[in-house]
Amino acid sequence: MLSVGARRRQEDARDSERIRVSSRTSGWPSVVCFCTLLVLGLTTIMARAQGQSGEAPAAAAERLISQAHELLQAGRLEEAEPLLARAVKLDPSAQAIRLEWASVLDRLHRYKEAEVALEGVAPPAPTSQRVAYYRLKASINFGAGNAKSAAHDMERALRLAPDDQNLKLATGMAEIEAQNWTEAISHLAPVFAATHSPAAGLALLQAQLAAHRDCEATLKELRSLDLPAGPKLQFEVQLGELLSQGGMEGEAVREFEEAAKTAPDQADLYFNLALAQFRGGQLDPALESAQKAKALGDSASVESLIGDIQEARADSLSAVHSYQAAVALDPNQESYRLTLGLELLRHGTFEPALAVFQQASAIFPNSSRVRVAVGLTHYFLEQYPEAIQALLEAAQIDPSSELAPEYLGEIQLQQPVTPVPAAIDLVCRYADQHPDRAGMLAYCGALQLRVEHDRGDAGPSVKVMERLRLAARRAPSDATARCALGQALGWSRQWQQAEAEMEECLRLNPNSVEGHYRMAGIARHLGQTQRAEKEVKLHDQAQQHLVESNALRDQTLQKFLYTMNGADSKSPSAP
Repeated sequence: MLSVGARRRQEDARDSERIRVSSRTSGWPSVVCFCTLLVLGLTTIMARAQGQSGEAPAAAAERLISQAHELLQAGRLEEAEPLLARAVKLDPSAQAIRLEWASVLDRLHRYKEAEVALEGVAPPAPTSQRVAYYRLKASINFGAGNAKSAAHDMERALRLAPDDQNLKLATGMAEIEAQNWTEAISHLAPVFAATHSPAAGLALLQAQLAAHRDCEATLKELRSLDLPAGPKLQFEVQLGELLSQGGMEGEAVREFEEAAKTAPDQADLYFNLALAQFRGGQLDPALESAQKAKALGDSASVESLIGDIQEARADSLSAVHSYQAAVALDPNQESYRLTLGLELLRHGTFEPALAVFQQASAIFPNSSRVRVAVGLTHYFLEQYPEAIQALLEAAQIDPSSELAPEYLGEIQLQQPVTPVPAAIDLVCRYADQHPDRAGMLAYCGALQLRVEHDRGDAGPSVKVMERLRLAARRAPSDATARCALGQALGWSRQWQQAEAEMEECLRLNPNSVEGHYRMAGIARHLGQTQRAEKEVKLHDQAQQHLVESNALRDQTLQKFLYTMNGADSKSPSAP
């Protein structure tokens, strides 16, 4: 039978084989498997620590540890973990066992339990064991979502072994995850200079791009690396993705073109190339590359990208056809149906858009975004009761989302009729639950002011005035807050203050029909006859423009398109 140390060395060899350079990620790509890099070599050191501990555990604990090691050798971590847990319970003072238990929990991604297992365990005295201890802490913290703490742990480990290039690389990667770009660069630059490692170079480039540093020298060095054909293709893709994420679309196109030449039969390479060309404004080349990707292997993401390109080329009909094809290829993906519906909205075909959103709502009944889309499309069709009902339903599906309350407030204020009580309650409840959202507070106060005015109250209530003053203080550039406060002050005959607020209202929203109307009334009460006449003319002009252009509806439509496209990111994922 193999010794404990030999068995653990075999495990470490298997762990090292798991380290791979990833070929595709979203956002900032991780160029090495961070967690694996952190725990590499840990179990061998921990086993050695057990042998040197000098304290023999109880016989039952020793048998459990032996059984656990056999299971770990066979890769059966789930079965080994409870044996280690029992061993710790039998011998809670054995820190080496607790360390190994924490390590196994970490490898099982049970990070909170690993934190508990590690509580009270002091760092071992020998340097190599202390390094491993801090690397384990870093891995657990990173897995638990505490990237800053993980980076701090790695810095402590590096101070113990400052010449260890692998440890310096791991620390640089930890700083990237913590978004500490300067610290990451300080570690990764010397590692790349010393080792010319593609992983180190890509990580360095990632940090430099994120920090908006000059990366010309790093990019030049990366491109000069002599790599075998297989790793080179993978490297070119990663480099292109990093450059694209960093906004260097022209450089990204160059990398993806080289990758496509290396493997001209891979659809995803042409997809990457088309996406980079599209982001860089090269619409015709982007369409050509996307069509090549489609010919090699059509997919919903390819069709969606073609739709984006066609829309940018002002070919809306072709864009719709491509978005329809994306839905047909992947009918269970909500985003493709939303994209199709938004495209129809963008060009004023509201009834077809409503049909798309209603069908999506039936397939995805728990999607608040789809219900918001249904509600606003009803609004664009001037089907106001249906719009309010759909938005109320959207808010019930996801009470934490601001989308439905915000649009309820906006479209209720645009209507000449008294707001719906249920809508006001929802908007004000959301505002009260989210005091940092001054815009929602403004909608709440403005809607309540409308209700009080419409029912013939003598003036605004103290509560409404407090809401509007607070909204204006918290969001001085919010036109709704300043206009509603100006109206409330005018209603309470505080003319000087009303004038100041209404001036801000019109500065923020020069085409406000109601704003010019209110300012005319304020000017008359202040004896400013000429100004009042001027405001009446401006009111009439704004009213005529509103009627002719349906500006309020178009404003809401453009805002909705922007919001939804931002939420969907409008950049399809690779096939």
